[in-house]
Order: sequence, then C-alpha cells, then structure tokens
Amino acid sequence: MLAVEEIHSYYGLSHVLFGVSLSVGEGGITCLLGRNGAGKTTVLRSVAGLTRVRSGRVVFRGETITNTPVHRLVRLGISFVPDNRRIFPDLTVQDNLAVAWAGRPPGAAWTIPMVYGLFPALAPLAGRPGGCLSGGEQQMLSIARALLGSPRLLILDEPTEGLAPLVVRELEDQIRRLKDMGVNILMAEQNLKTALRLSDYCYVLDRGRVRCHGTVAELGRDPEIRTRYLSV
Repeated sequence: MLAVEEIHSYYGLSHVLFGVSLSVGEGGITCLLGRNGAGKTTVLRSVAGLTRVRSGRVVFRGETITNTPVHRLVRLGISFVPDNRRIFPDLTVQDNLAVAWAGRPPGAAWTIPMVYGLFPALAPLAGRPGGCLSGGEQQMLSIARALLGSPRLLILDEPTEGLAPLVVRELEDQIRRLKDMGVNILMAEQNLKTALRLSDYCYVLDRGRVRCHGTVAELGRDPEIRTRYLSV
C-alpha cells in the first residue's frame, strides 16, 4: 500500500532523516518505534505532505506522492492525526465533525453517526466545546474527524501520549476495531507496551535512520534492540 524509499528530510538546514525506507502492507498496523528525537514524527509528516522530502520518494498504491499537497493526499485516501490533535477548541464536538464532513472526498463511506458508534463517549459531548474535553476525548475526536475522510491509510502520531492508563486501553481497543474494519494504520508510538499489543510490523528508528525492523515476535526475541534503541 505504501512504500517510503530512501527519503531524506530537513528542518531548515538540519538534516533529520537519512535514507529512511519502509513499507506498509494491506490490512494491518505498522508502527515506528524509537526514543524522542529519533525521527518518527518527521517520517509521518514526510508521508503526509507536511515536511518536504529533499530526496527519495513516497509511493501510495502505485502512485508517487512525494511532497503532494495535504488536501490532495486526503482525496487519495491518507489522513493524518498529529500528536497535538489540532481540534478546533472553540467549536463543539459536533461542529468539529461537521467541518470534516463538509470537506470529505467524493464517495466517502464514513459518516458522523458511524464515528459516534466507534467512539460512544463522544456522543453525549456533542454540544461541548473541543477545548473543554479531556485529553482522551480530544484524541478520540481527532481520530473521528480524520475518519470522516474515509482514509485507506490512517496515520497516527503518538496516539496515547499523555493519556491515563484506562484511556490508553480503551483507545487501543478502538484502534484494533479500526484494523478489523479494514483501515490500514501507520503510527508512531513511544509507549512500547501499546505498540507491541497493537502492531503487526515495527520499524525501529534512531537518529533519523531505520536501525532494524521485523514482526513483533521477531523484535521481541532480541533484547539488545530494547536496550540499545528503546530504553530511556
């Protein structure tokens, strides 16, 4: 579904990604692992058209999309949920969803009642301003809004960051349901337990490079990976 091929990305003059390559297959969850500053978010932003790729390419369903504008990526079937959620704090939950619904691509299958069904905690909060929601509720709203674009690929940046353990487990269940519904997911996650519970395949990044990759079972058999690249 997605192939990232030897990309190099910069922030100003700072070289951040050094020849990163990875792939995302159909029907699963692919996770980027690594410490803070490893380059996980930059990879996601490079795929999502938010950080310019200096060299290399990104291919989605056979089409080269390197540095494609975000609005066009949404129409191609890619939705990005940033780690800061970026909801409209002064708009109600319902209005946040209505804005996303109004900008949906032609033929989008997801509806507002469907996202309320996936995130039932949001329905009673439909009239509450987004800025008055808890962190977990804001994360659910951010994902719900992205789903209204009916993405073929949903990109999640640190979805459990800053959430209480009970909320994390609830969000894990909802992400698992999305996978079961056929939504392909690429996510960055620093919570190793969450990543290993959810993921089918993982890439471990360090200092802007992919250091190793494999299935959860394969990575779990190598304690050196956790010690060298994942421990704080």
